[in-house]
Amino acid sequence: MPVTRQISFHFGRVIRGAILVLLCAPGLARAASDDLNPFGVSSSAQASGSYATWMPKMAAAGVKWVRLFPEWNQIQPTANTWNWSLMDAMLNTASNQNLNLTGLFLYNASWVNANTHTFPTNNYPAWSAYVSNVVRHASGRVKYWEVWNEPESFAAGGSPAEYARVVTNAYNAAKAADPNAQIGLSVASVDILYLEQTIQAGAADHFDFICVHPYEVLDTLHSGQEALFMNIVPTIRKMLAARNPAKWKVPVWFTEIGQGLGGQVTTTSQAQDVIKTYTMAIAQGVKCVQWFEAREGGYSMGLLNSSGNPNPAYFALSNLVAQLGPNPTCKGWLLLNDRNYGFVFQGAATNVLATWAPPNTTNDVDFGQSVRILNPLTSVAVSASVYSLSNAPILVVGVPASLVAQAETNKTRPFPWNGNFSGVSSVSAAMGNPNVDSGLHQLNPESSSTAVTVFGGPARDCSKGSSVAFTIDPNFLSYTRAPIRISAVVRKISAGDNPGFNLKYESATGRKGIGWNSVPGADKWYTLNWTISDDEFVGNWGYHFSFDCDSTNYSRYYLQQVTVTNLAPGPSAPPTGFIATPGPGLVALRWNSIPGATGYDLKRSTASGGPHELLTPALAATNYIDAGLTPGVSCYYVVSAVNLGGVGPDSLEVTSVPLAPALSIWPGEGSLRLSWPTSVTAFALQETEALPGGWTNAAAAIQIQDGANVALVPAADRSKFYRLAR
Repeated sequence: MPVTRQISFHFGRVIRGAILVLLCAPGLARAASDDLNPFGVSSSAQASGSYATWMPKMAAAGVKWVRLFPEWNQIQPTANTWNWSLMDAMLNTASNQNLNLTGLFLYNASWVNANTHTFPTNNYPAWSAYVSNVVRHASGRVKYWEVWNEPESFAAGGSPAEYARVVTNAYNAAKAADPNAQIGLSVASVDILYLEQTIQAGAADHFDFICVHPYEVLDTLHSGQEALFMNIVPTIRKMLAARNPAKWKVPVWFTEIGQGLGGQVTTTSQAQDVIKTYTMAIAQGVKCVQWFEAREGGYSMGLLNSSGNPNPAYFALSNLVAQLGPNPTCKGWLLLNDRNYGFVFQGAATNVLATWAPPNTTNDVDFGQSVRILNPLTSVAVSASVYSLSNAPILVVGVPASLVAQAETNKTRPFPWNGNFSGVSSVSAAMGNPNVDSGLHQLNPESSSTAVTVFGGPARDCSKGSSVAFTIDPNFLSYTRAPIRISAVVRKISAGDNPGFNLKYESATGRKGIGWNSVPGADKWYTLNWTISDDEFVGNWGYHFSFDCDSTNYSRYYLQQVTVTNLAPGPSAPPTGFIATPGPGLVALRWNSIPGATGYDLKRSTASGGPHELLTPALAATNYIDAGLTPGVSCYYVVSAVNLGGVGPDSLEVTSVPLAPALSIWPGEGSLRLSWPTSVTAFALQETEALPGGWTNAAAAIQIQDGANVALVPAADRSKFYRLAR
């Protein structure tokens, strides 16, 4: 029900009557929804020339977003020449197919530097003019712009500091040309370190979204590393919270991701990875996924082959879009039979579950009732209550209510990888057939080593390859620079061998090596230990550290066990004194500090007992104002301490109900001054001359004065009614 109050003012002949102040209930007036959906594709330069033939097929598959744009050289071939023909042709073709293009500010101009794969460091005014003119010309047709493409790879000598200058100049020029333009940072792989250094070098607050290309992380799915894939967005958010807190929730895009045919990747497994890519990306909050590429351009990754005919991956994507609909909502994740990953979505018509078994396994799952099971590659559907899952994903249409409820409960819980390793002091991998992983995982063990039984126990013979790589469960350690100890139990295969390796790891300054470590002998098992304090594990290349022998000449050793220990003890107790105080459209929260805490994770739910969603990670203060809330809707909060050892236990839950905002009215000379708290967001000032209807948004400009939203409206010789509508 609306909250109303009536106030009468008399100004002689200026205005007579009453002003009715209304606060509308949610849903009566909402902002337009975002125009994005997650289904997109990218194109190579080689296939870009045939866009007119493949765009209709992408549209038919349900794709809405296409990453394709001319380079600077093509738009401005000389300093005084602008050629819009290619850009307009691309935009017109896309529009005719109901597709949207995402723009790129792409590479240098040859009249600025003969090597176009360099940053325009010698002529930033020309760069800014190019960006400004392109954005202005595309205004209303292109909203999202990616600054460069993989600057680490396609800008010779391009440092993060120089990329920051490229970005800030582009951001300022684009916003001046079109305030609605959205600007994205771009990196190869999941190069969080490059992003971090770019932000620190000056790009902070000069971007609206993040673009990554997680090819290598996708490759690890064949080794069962879904948990690393599911941690791409959370790790980016950790970095943003630490380096640019105002931007920690900006959208994340996968503007390139794909798998090339060859080796263990077949057309069938490629299509299966399309399903896994889009479902897990949507599940972790990726705003748009642009599979590389639409049509084959020489990389063996196309949804269409070089002749323009569909590969199995095309049919997989088409079936997925048909079932999930253009704007799917992920309800949460499942672990069926405690081993098979599943992701539940509100689909086009009903709830849909995407699920599969770990690599090289099958498992019978009892859904408790008959469900429709669709093979997204073949479009064949069956009805069954029990199904034998394999690593090939299926879509379950009409998910039982009990599984939907379980997924919703799981949504904000740590995503498991053979267990939950949040808050433990160490993780390990015991080598064998198979390995016994406890929060630590060997990447592709069968391709880099051989399972053996030696000296009375299981181990791995590492002479098969020149390197063995490991990934840590992200719930144990991710991005945080904690002091750790890595231990490896090793021995020579024979006394005459000369094995050794360099421990290489992701650090705060890039991938680095600790130096050569010889395996001491063949007479017993030896434990090698390394203490590291500058680790920054983000999984850029799909793993966190490796034992690199340089060649198989030095890899003749057995490996029995690897252990990683966090040397910083995590918080053992939750914060106390947690208090929530309501205000207009907000809740003010405060709590007592915890000795040794470096920050606090604050979480909120609209249901008592959760699940609670993270509001802000690693908050330095012991107070927070949660603004922009819906008045009258109860909010439930928990807070936990954070340090280098991890996240501590949650506090007791507190609850509060945000208050309705008060709309104050003060008479002035020929005008009225309307004001309300700035803590109240997403409310519009509306007016009408007669009740009960006819409400329109007031034309008055809204300014912030003395911490309040203020609007001056002219007085008139008639009744006028005002309200705040959400």
